[in-house]
Amino acid sequence: MATPYVTIVLDEVTSTQDVATAELRGSDQPVLIVASRQTAGRGRSGNDWWQAPCALAASLAFSPETLEVKGTFSLTVGLAVRAAVAGVAHLHVDLKWPNDLELDGRKVGGVLVERDEERVVVGCGVNLWWPEPPPGTGALFDDPPELAVGVAISEAWAGDVLQSAGAWDRDAYMAACSTLGAELTWDPAGRGTATAVDERGGLVVTTAQGTTILRSGEVRT
Repeated sequence: MATPYVTIVLDEVTSTQDVATAELRGSDQPVLIVASRQTAGRGRSGNDWWQAPCALAASLAFSPETLEVKGTFSLTVGLAVRAAVAGVAHLHVDLKWPNDLELDGRKVGGVLVERDEERVVVGCGVNLWWPEPPPGTGALFDDPPELAVGVAISEAWAGDVLQSAGAWDRDAYMAACSTLGAELTWDPAGRGTATAVDERGGLVVTTAQGTTILRSGEVRT
């Protein structure tokens, strides 16, 4: 049975992560915040989020008691967003390890998970329309879509995450992962070829010295 949640749609917010956290304090159900614009959005590891002129920002906040959040949770969310985009927009995006969304090799979105003892907040940002994006960045649509499209995508992935209870489908992730087979570099001086994703969500890389597993950090192709 799907876990019920509350959806709040706003025009502009500082950060959907922060608003979702605040709204959860007064709610006995998970809360989904959907906004068209953030003035202080953030990405993974505290990075700024480059926002398209027409974008989707959504954050789902819930109590840790609602479902178990494992180390593979952000990858599971990536799969849920990918399925939502396919179901609503009929577009097939790839997943760049660990949790970026790509369309035709360009980044169109990403997933952020923040948690503490009192709450888990899952954020997703997607560029919907961007006529002149920075290099390596893109958007889902050639024309600005209606707000309802962004809301539908958000509710689809949020419902999927709550219904699946964060279940990890490793095979599905590997099938969708554009990083596999790519030549990578990473700090401080790593270089190798991505060959698999292990059961804990780590990226398996073959190097000149053997095999290593990356658990976090930025990789470059």
